[in-house]
Amino acid sequence: MNELGYNKKKKHSSDTSTVVTEDTKTLRSNVCANIVINSESAIENLKNLKLSIEQSPERMQSLRGLYNDLVDSIGINNSKSSHYGIFYIDGNTYTLRISNHNAKAKHYKTRFNNISIKVRPHKNQNTFEVADGIFLKEYAYFDYMIVESPKLVIDIINSLITYLATGIYEDKSGKALINISP
Repeated sequence: MNELGYNKKKKHSSDTSTVVTEDTKTLRSNVCANIVINSESAIENLKNLKLSIEQSPERMQSLRGLYNDLVDSIGINNSKSSHYGIFYIDGNTYTLRISNHNAKAKHYKTRFNNISIKVRPHKNQNTFEVADGIFLKEYAYFDYMIVESPKLVIDIINSLITYLATGIYEDKSGKALINISP
């Protein structure tokens, strides 16, 4: 195990040894992104989630439950309060964080391509923290936004699908509160 606690283990018939791979090297550079996202699977899971929600009109009326549905669909569920993952497009590394509270840019170790999605039924105090040299864009969504954007839940999912496919996050609802570092 390295100094950050990350490694990739491969079982051999006689022992367990650490295998250093490109994924391991990337994880060392981004302490919080300890899960590599399979973009194709995540996109398919998000499309299925979208279909499920579209068939349940009550799910369109609140963000309650969406946070857990997103981290499960993307495959970044862990025991922490913030769920981070990385994915790759054309050799570039992208970081995605989903949480119910604001991000702190100092937790990101890669300089670019960092996105945070805050999903919370009730608005709370903005505790977003910037850090020099770390570009992070956070999009915060709350239930009150559904009044002006009835398809907010679907728009969030579509925005994530586009991000995982292209590396560009576009708030399709146009309602997110946005925090930017630096």
